[in-house]
Amino acid sequence: MDTPADAVGPAEHTEEFGAQDETAEAEPAEDTAVSEPPATNLSDIVGALEALSLSVERLSDRARSDQDIITRMQHRIDELQGDQMRALMGPAVSELAKLHAEVLASADLDYARLGVERVQAELARTADGVIDAINVLGADSIDAQLGEAFNSQLHTAVRRVPTNSAKLDRTIAEVQRQGFRFEGVAKPALYARVKVFAFEAEPEALAEVVLDHAKPEFPEATPQPLPAPIAAVAVPAESLDLPFEDIGLP
Repeated sequence: MDTPADAVGPAEHTEEFGAQDETAEAEPAEDTAVSEPPATNLSDIVGALEALSLSVERLSDRARSDQDIITRMQHRIDELQGDQMRALMGPAVSELAKLHAEVLASADLDYARLGVERVQAELARTADGVIDAINVLGADSIDAQLGEAFNSQLHTAVRRVPTNSAKLDRTIAEVQRQGFRFEGVAKPALYARVKVFAFEAEPEALAEVVLDHAKPEFPEATPQPLPAPIAAVAVPAESLDLPFEDIGLP
């Protein structure tokens, strides 16, 4: 027997199911409303574009300003380098110009009337002028002298002069050309070209001998390969320090 409290009629079930269906139909409507994009305002887009254009213009102005600064700095660097070059080379150019004028004046002299002594004096003065110009460039003379002991670190022997005097052995017999080196640098920029005495006990052997292995005259140096393991690297023969024995001297 059904109790009145537990009894549920068909009408009540129908109303419950109807309410659930209405709720299910309402939910998709809410989702559709959330996913719709907000309305776009044209004036906002125009304002954003104007702001972006202004930023780009400012960056362009800054880039042009930076480029102008770089150009002016490079121009100033070029000026400073030119000033430095003039400061370094100016004195040497001045000495050479003075020497050039002296040589031209000496060439116009009547040496037939003045005599040999005047010619010698003029040439000696010209040589002194050359030395002065070289000194201005920062190079000093090696000052090779007759009778001085041969030094392969400073001299290059071009001839061997046999002698029967043991005291003269391995000393300078003649200076063909003076050498030069820069201050504070041990290796010469230019070796002194010299003839060297070599002791010979047999009088009949006393004859000058040209040394085939002498360092060539600077700057007409020809590259020569170095010994292994760096045989692929070539350096001027003028810059090589040949020992005394390597140039044919005992």
